[in-house]
Amino acid sequence: MRRFEKLLVCASEAGNPAVLIATRLAVPSGASITLAQTLEVIPPQVREQLPAGWDVQELVKTRKEAVLKRAASRVRRSGLTPKTVLLDGAPVEALVAEVERGKYDLLVVGAPGAGIVDLTGTSAPRLVRDCPRPVLLARPPRRRRRPRILVPVDTSTLRDKRVDALTAILIESALWVAEQIGGEVHVLHVWMSYADGPMRRAGVAPAELREYHDLAENEVRDELEKVIAPFRDRIARSGVHVRMGDPRKIISAFAVESRVSLIVIGTAARSGIAGRILGNTAEVLLGKLPCSILVIRPE
Repeated sequence: MRRFEKLLVCASEAGNPAVLIATRLAVPSGASITLAQTLEVIPPQVREQLPAGWDVQELVKTRKEAVLKRAASRVRRSGLTPKTVLLDGAPVEALVAEVERGKYDLLVVGAPGAGIVDLTGTSAPRLVRDCPRPVLLARPPRRRRRPRILVPVDTSTLRDKRVDALTAILIESALWVAEQIGGEVHVLHVWMSYADGPMRRAGVAPAELREYHDLAENEVRDELEKVIAPFRDRIARSGVHVRMGDPRKIISAFAVESRVSLIVIGTAARSGIAGRILGNTAEVLLGKLPCSILVIRPE
């Protein structure tokens, strides 16, 4: 079973979603929490415009330490004893370096708006691309009796073995999160009918086209059941979904309609030049989804 045992949390405010969600995961699992803030150096040109005698760097440091103190107090109310760390440098570089130094297995960051994280001048895709560990982009929890966790998966017959390995990691991660927060796991596969255009141009009748779609979708469902078979008894009874269309549109629409609390999604790339690219679907979704997102890269 996939577990997250050491969490680094960007604590922009005591009550921000990152702190709340990380605490909710850590209380039942016994995971450790380290609350982090970043302290950037004030550029010389900015210093020159400030009144003489102002130690702006010290003022900023004091404010950031106060934020960490309030966040730590909030976490301690849940019975946890968090650590705090004030990092020097640009936010992304400082957080990524701390993830590697401290061997954290999950970075939790607040994401108040589409494609934005709680770091000045930082986009969600950039943070996810640079971070070597899974990143949870936390948004305010959606009101639901039982949180719904969605895992979009690829079960196309053209996929390679690495896709199946990543799918297993995604589902295991979703199941772990569900255990901690009392949620239910749903799996979604979106398939595209590339033959539609040629068939329509060839004059195929609508009834025959529908028959083709039904046959194709049955094949997709059969393949999906094979992929999720090891986890089937732990996925919600009505939690296997198949849709036809563009994944970038269908996944976000499904998340809204089904009031999904968290989406667990994988990226397409590994390292090097490819590591700078998340994959078209994942990158688009980071800017569209209304819920929290756990992004996991292939190992």
